[in-house]
Amino acid sequence: MNASVAAAVLMYEDGTSTPGEIIMLKDILIVDGYNVIFAWTHLKKLAHESLEHARMELRDRLLNYGKFKGYEVILVFDGKYTKSGGSIESITSGFIEVYTEDGETADSFIEREVFFT
Repeated sequence: MNASVAAAVLMYEDGTSTPGEIIMLKDILIVDGYNVIFAWTHLKKLAHESLEHARMELRDRLLNYGKFKGYEVILVFDGKYTKSGGSIESITSGFIEVYTEDGETADSFIEREVFFT
């Protein structure tokens, strides 16, 4: 399983579903937060001390990376590790943080966003 998924939003220039010139609307980086936290040694160690601090550090790194590369970033966390229900919060322009509803995985949220929107 990949630690992150990059997706680009595409549409036909003429607005139809027939093949034509495809234009890129924007670059979007969608990241499964816990997959990255538990794959990166430093964040994994930090998560054992404080999962909240590991989430905050990942958020900070992705904020900087997204701004540097010009990406819109969607950081997705499984809701089962949080005390509150699902939420979607715009952290800055171009950076959204998502906590899925209890019972929905970050993977299923990402798949739905990438393939069905």
